[in-house]
Amino acid sequence: NQFSKKDNWKIGELGKLKANLDTNITKELYEEGLMNDLIRGLQDLRQKTGLKPDKFINLCLNTANEDVENILRTNEKIIKEAVKAKTLSFEKDPKANAPLEIEMGETIVNTSLKEI
Repeated sequence: NQFSKKDNWKIGELGKLKANLDTNITKELYEEGLMNDLIRGLQDLRQKTGLKPDKFINLCLNTANEDVENILRTNEKIIKEAVKAKTLSFEKDPKANAPLEIEMGETIVNTSLKEI
């Protein structure tokens, strides 16, 4: 196994097999990674609070990072489907239970949910 790096490409060889991989992180890949972090964290939160998979929730997400909030708003439908949220608010809900901070890259997203 020999790898060398040239610009954003990694070249790998294994016997007669060669592969060139572009390791550049595009905006789309970065945003997809952030969304994966969030959805995994929200699914963990659902599990920790004992919510059954068929139960719906109201979800609140709040962050001080405007760019991350825009990513959340752009992906609202995906988030709601992934965690069975009937509603999604981008403001803190003082009445919601199970608050949790989720790391999305280097940004913290404050989350809370309420079973409905």
